[in-house]
Amino acid sequence: MSSPKLIMATKLTKCIQSNINNNNGNIFVRSSPTLSSSLDSFEDLYDDESDEEKKVALETIYGLNGEINTYLLSWPRIISNYRYNKEEIVGSKKLQSKLAELFNISSLLAIDKYFPPFECIRYYCGCSMDIDRGIKKWIHSIKMYKQYKMHNITENELVSCFKTLSKSIAFGGYDCDGCRIITIKYSLFYFNEYKNLNIFLLAGFYLFYYLTHDVDAHRNGVCLLCDLTGFSLSNFSFTVEKNGIQFFQKVLPIRIKKVFVVNAPWIAHYALKLVLPLLNEKIRKRVFIVTKEELYTISAYNGNGGENTETNKTIMDEKNLPTLVGGTFDDEYMNDNNQSFFYFVLLNYFKKTINLNHFNVDFNVD
Repeated sequence: MSSPKLIMATKLTKCIQSNINNNNGNIFVRSSPTLSSSLDSFEDLYDDESDEEKKVALETIYGLNGEINTYLLSWPRIISNYRYNKEEIVGSKKLQSKLAELFNISSLLAIDKYFPPFECIRYYCGCSMDIDRGIKKWIHSIKMYKQYKMHNITENELVSCFKTLSKSIAFGGYDCDGCRIITIKYSLFYFNEYKNLNIFLLAGFYLFYYLTHDVDAHRNGVCLLCDLTGFSLSNFSFTVEKNGIQFFQKVLPIRIKKVFVVNAPWIAHYALKLVLPLLNEKIRKRVFIVTKEELYTISAYNGNGGENTETNKTIMDEKNLPTLVGGTFDDEYMNDNNQSFFYFVLLNYFKKTINLNHFNVDFNVD
């Protein structure tokens, strides 16, 4: 049976589709008011739900609470619309002040333009509430955005990349520690299907930025499940792995709490010998090579910094894994719609909530 959040997502999907049909497809315009009416309809559908439940559902589905663009959110609106606590808000404001001081920005309007409040929350919370780490990752984000000329990438190129990614990547639910699950089925991944590395990495920005709109995932981190069933060397790209790992470790403001490598054939161990040394020690301790059966039965990992201590919790179950890897998390959506849940969510998030122009700046970050 699908999770309550996904059931709510599916009903919202139908509501949005109705608006698309009635507005000549205008839902896919960044500033379209159609999304707001869809969200209003969603509120009407769930007027018997608590505000907290609706807020959680909206964060999970779109990453917004009736707002068209989180890039434009002010601190007061974030405080009233999202579930961040006082410590997280205060720390994020300090990060914004430190960034403004570092780059010599004094105008209040300019500060919010170059260091948007929601982005400051994203970097502060995603860096374990460490301001210095948040600043370093912000600087690396500016460097990467410039190095890979991401400002030149078109909307159509990015949407096409999302579509290709949806063949091999899917969102799941949550593991036993509340970490959001992301799955990669490597036997369906072929880097030659992507136009170039620049677009691939920018799509990665949006993929993981979407997840930070789920406040629980933002706090608890994510669990990566790499399904290597049927893996061959044609699915492996050292360029992708090397740049992807650098992206994870230096740029993305998100906590990688666990990495499960599942059903790795003997040939995959050669690839792992190349990849694992690229990980820092902290993340390397969080990598577990298991079979699918062990994934559903072992309960030794308790999520505390990679240390293994016995618990009575199963790590994850089929209902929190997507159909891509044999789970049931998104089966209801997949049955009702002719596209992946991953593609639907990522496409709408990209088109509705944010751009990354605040990284396209001339600041000296060398």
